Amino acid sequence: KQIQLRKMGAGVLLKDQMTVSQWYIYKVAMAGLFGVIAFFVSAGVFKSDLAKPIAIFAAVIGWLFLDLFLRLMNKSSNDEMMPDIMEMSRSVLYGKRGGQFIADALKDAVIVVENKRLKTALLKLRNDLESGGSLDDCLDELELSFSNGEISSFCTVIKSLQSTGQVDEALKTLESNIEREQISVNKKRCTM
Repeated sequence: KQIQLRKMGAGVLLKDQMTVSQWYIYKVAMAGLFGVIAFFVSAGVFKSDLAKPIAIFAAVIGWLFLDLFLRLMNKSSNDEMMPDIMEMSRSVLYGKRGGQFIADALKDAVIVVENKRLKTALLKLRNDLESGGSLDDCLDELELSFSNGEISSFCTVIKSLQSTGQVDEALKTLESNIEREQISVNKKRCTM
């Protein structure tokens, strides 16, 4: 559950470093709040005989509300992140072309990112690399922090560069894929 919460961005979007126990405490609080409000409205205002079933139904909705809210925030965050992932990819590409090591180019990529969630993850990656962590382990940690396929693709491309060295083609392909995804996201927004 901790990994799922991390992939959905609960630790950045809802509360810094959210734990599973805090997640369930918030869910219980939401369920209780929804249930109590529904009970008082249905019993006190409308004088309904169905106050208890309505309160139980509202508590179930309250329990599920936080899941829905986090999913919507995660989707919105993933959509907003697309241009930053492209810039991050370009930054690594240009850094590599300029003679930088991949690890150094990744450390510098944090400068071009504006999305809070992605910037937080890249700062953690940078700190882990500077403290002596291996590039593969750090990229695995970065990949665990997101649920979108573009970050996964980026990490896979960077890992494959370690063995193949085909940096230009791989990053250009990733960039064009992200651009296509960004165009489809923009089309969906215009349609809505």
